[in-house]
Amino acid sequence: MNKRLGLIAITWLVIGWTHNAVAQEDEVVNISATVTGNQEQPKVLYIVPWKQAEDKTILYQQLNTRLEAVFGHVERREHIRQLELLNDLAVAEAPATEK
Repeated sequence: MNKRLGLIAITWLVIGWTHNAVAQEDEVVNISATVTGNQEQPKVLYIVPWKQAEDKTILYQQLNTRLEAVFGHVERREHIRQLELLNDLAVAEAPATEK
């Protein structure tokens, strides 16, 4: 009797495992990709000079001189004075452009 119950239990386990395997095979996964035109290619910009530079010293400035111009120390009063000047120039030009 115990052998028969053991065989029945093993049979049900095998049937259960095969059912799970068949159920997993039925699942279909679709993977697709669509490429339109040349959108996948990188955008590249080539800048080619069309004439020689007149002053070649401009081309070979040291990096320190450029950094100082951009990141150099600026006094607060000088900066405020420059902003006020630019604001006054913008106000002076505004009526001339509206006409």
